[in-house]
Amino acid sequence: ASEFFRERFQAIQTGRLDLQKEIALKQAQIETLDVKTNALPALRIETSLEVVVNIDSENETKGKLLLSYWMNNAGWNPSYNARVSHITEPLNLEYQALVYQTTGEAWEDVGLSIATGTPSKNRSKPQLQPWSLDGATAANNSTTAANAWLKAKPYNPNVKQIRGQLYDSNGQPLIGANVIVGGNRAITDINGFYSLSVPVGASTIQYTSAGHVVETLAVSDPVMNVSLTSSQMLETVQIAHIESDEREALFSPRAKRREEFNPNAAMTFTPVTVEHSPTQTRFDVSARYDIPTDGKQHAVRVLEHQLPVDYLYQCTPKLDPQVYLTALFTDWEELDLINGRMHIYFEDDYVGESQLRLDFAQDTLAISLGPDPSIQVRRKRTMREDRSSLISGKREFLRAYAFTVTNRKNAAIHIQVDDQLPIANNEDIEINKLKLDGAEVDKTTGHVLWDLEISPGTEERWNFRYEVKSPKDLHVQLN
Repeated sequence: ASEFFRERFQAIQTGRLDLQKEIALKQAQIETLDVKTNALPALRIETSLEVVVNIDSENETKGKLLLSYWMNNAGWNPSYNARVSHITEPLNLEYQALVYQTTGEAWEDVGLSIATGTPSKNRSKPQLQPWSLDGATAANNSTTAANAWLKAKPYNPNVKQIRGQLYDSNGQPLIGANVIVGGNRAITDINGFYSLSVPVGASTIQYTSAGHVVETLAVSDPVMNVSLTSSQMLETVQIAHIESDEREALFSPRAKRREEFNPNAAMTFTPVTVEHSPTQTRFDVSARYDIPTDGKQHAVRVLEHQLPVDYLYQCTPKLDPQVYLTALFTDWEELDLINGRMHIYFEDDYVGESQLRLDFAQDTLAISLGPDPSIQVRRKRTMREDRSSLISGKREFLRAYAFTVTNRKNAAIHIQVDDQLPIANNEDIEINKLKLDGAEVDKTTGHVLWDLEISPGTEERWNFRYEVKSPKDLHVQLN
């Protein structure tokens, strides 16, 4: 019996060794094949589309077919260049389309038709829901209305990149706000702009800013401009005086540069045909373009407008000593404009980036051209007296300010400088306007406005003084 088990054990061990040798041989063959496979060029996978067209014809005939189809992964965003050579000349507005596509097919030497229609968006109006007065309801304010159309839009899984602008209920950009999509985060810049990619599976985007209510929306559009509601009122604002910089300013003359510039050699736009339909406008660009399937934005020139505008300087020295230039023009509805980013050039210099927003536009459209350091406004407090009256038994607060506007440009300017009077709902508080020097006053808001025409190289001065009387036992917030 022991002899049988020994022979059987040896046979099993011998068979095991033979199998291990065979496995080692096969493994070596697999490694050799892997080396040959890795040496081959990368496998290219191309996706093609097949279109089947069924034609019904009573008789045998010949003809040509024009095939038009809609691709989901292509689109465009508007972009503008606003150029002002001098405040006495018209504004040159260049209209561009930033075209992108990820269809998997490169567009080479193609003609483009840029349309304002949006096939991917909801084509039906939203439905009103019951409005309960005895339940919790959302605040009915301008911010809610501004975001209503975004809230009504469903999640769009085809959106891979989102950009836009964040602003408050007054239309002012929010700086340093947080925008979060999935695990990606972006912070708004000095103009409230942001841009970030959408991770796979992320369906909502969240906007947060200090002192504002958090807003969460569905990822629905490549461009999402959002307004945030203020959650608190700031009681005190401290303004630091900014000294002027003696270095060359962005708005300084460029005579030498203009001498070398040949106006006859200026670039012109390729002819564009504009067609209108009840729901959209289409621009047929005659130039040919190459648009690769890389998802990047490629600029396509569309139109150029020479706009006769009124230039208005505005300043609120209580909050900001800088003077901002604004271009105002009417009949803007005829220009086929839509919301988009705007690059601003003033006197041959790139000033910065703004946003053309038509949501708040009325009969006159305003385009902000940024601050002009050649106009200086100073607001200096000349009196601050707090006293108690023995006759009336009230506390009296006296405030006075001196304003100075200096025009260093070689042309006359139209400027509006505003300030404010305090207001009170308590009838025991008395507010007296002692000196306004021609200002207009809104009795409801306390807004004070000086509208001035200042000649080149001159200076304008005026004074502003008011008095507040209140009961001694009543706390008054007055700086």
